[in-house]
Amino acid sequence: MSDEGFRVDSPEKAAYVMRKYRKLAQRMAQHERMAEQEKERISAWLDRVNAPIAGRLEFYEAHLTAWALQQRAQGRKSVEFPDGAIKTRQSAATFEVDKSTFVAWAEEAKRDDLLRTSLSPDMAAIKAAVVPGGSKAIDPLTGEVVPGLVPVQESVTVRLEPDVYAIDLEGDEDDDVEE
Repeated sequence: MSDEGFRVDSPEKAAYVMRKYRKLAQRMAQHERMAEQEKERISAWLDRVNAPIAGRLEFYEAHLTAWALQQRAQGRKSVEFPDGAIKTRQSAATFEVDKSTFVAWAEEAKRDDLLRTSLSPDMAAIKAAVVPGGSKAIDPLTGEVVPGLVPVQESVTVRLEPDVYAIDLEGDEDDDVEE
């Protein structure tokens, strides 16, 4: 579609173009719904055909795992076969952490050595305390250029919100949208 010579220059044209836009958005939404239905259908098929296989896999995995642990106890960490390998690996002991409970305890026990402190810029405070000066950020209290800050000009964002559930009121033949 060429946009040479085409301009939206009236409310009527804007309404016409929004109607075209809505129809295309509806078509895309329909395609997405169809694709989602197909994904669900294929996923259900996959679950159905893999269910009996999963039980057999678990059976063999349990036996191979038990054998691999016996081999590890004898000093063999991995065993290679033509159809694959069995590898064992020991991990160090660790902890599961309930973050809020642990942090509260560490603060109360004065164990700051067990906590990390993360610093990050406070954008609300920056906007309130620093002013743009061309391509630089200026601290108005000192007149100093603030390093690490670059002003970004304000902008206007346009968001189109077609009513994809709208029904066509007229039999508008549309070049761009296949019904």
